[in-house]
Amino acid sequence: MKTFTYYDYIKCIHTLRLNAVLQLAEEGTEYKIRQKNRQDKLVKKILKDEKEMARFINEFLKPNQKVESKNLIKYPHHYRSKKYKIKEVDFIYQLKNKEIFFLVEHQSSLDPNTPYRMLNYCIDIMQEWSRSRKIKKETQYPIIVPIIIYTGGEKWKIPKNLKEKQIGDYVFENYKISLAYNLIEINKLSTKFLLQKRSMFGYGMIIEKSRNSQELKENLHIIMKNIEDKKQLEKLKEIILYFIGNFIEKATQAELLEIIETKIKMEKYDKSNL
Repeated sequence: MKTFTYYDYIKCIHTLRLNAVLQLAEEGTEYKIRQKNRQDKLVKKILKDEKEMARFINEFLKPNQKVESKNLIKYPHHYRSKKYKIKEVDFIYQLKNKEIFFLVEHQSSLDPNTPYRMLNYCIDIMQEWSRSRKIKKETQYPIIVPIIIYTGGEKWKIPKNLKEKQIGDYVFENYKISLAYNLIEINKLSTKFLLQKRSMFGYGMIIEKSRNSQELKENLHIIMKNIEDKKQLEKLKEIILYFIGNFIEKATQAELLEIIETKIKMEKYDKSNL
């Protein structure tokens, strides 16, 4: 699991002056508001739930100790910069009573500026964290876990560490900024692998990967064979309504919902006869 620590932060601001970093990020980059696509909506719909976020962390990052959903707190994911511009990321969670943050960004297309953008987000979190406390000699600084969820079709060719994007210079090699982010490439993950996770994120990504209505129905049947929990079936119905409603014809949507409702009724019947 790749992290961004206060040591990395200090090394960064001593290598490139913090004001210069922020100025370059704000003035040298053109920020465009893109229409939210269906993958983005799906990722946000699922991971805004603390239980699903905990499953996601445990299944895809494999921390040394499992993260409990009761210990996850949503952290503000938008910041007002020095020049009064709003910068926003998809999700930031903090571990309760710990200075550990999970920064989640979804991408459906390649962005060559990703390493630098993640660096800026990490710096923003560090700054936001430091505003609410007085730094003392014994103060321990936070750890940030940056995560990219990539659902695009092209192969990810962007370096996973910022220092790989910096110029090569033997004399000053040690002064490069090291920021490695965790990359999860959905299209590299098989349906079997995602099913094994038994999470709504895994099921949602199987749905997202469906190329047409027929494949969607087939995948839905596969998912439901894997689900034995009524709550997950209800969440699956929510995904169909929330995510697919605007992308498939009403008749197909109704058919998919009927498949789920039938499974839910069967679950109720089986339990009532125990």
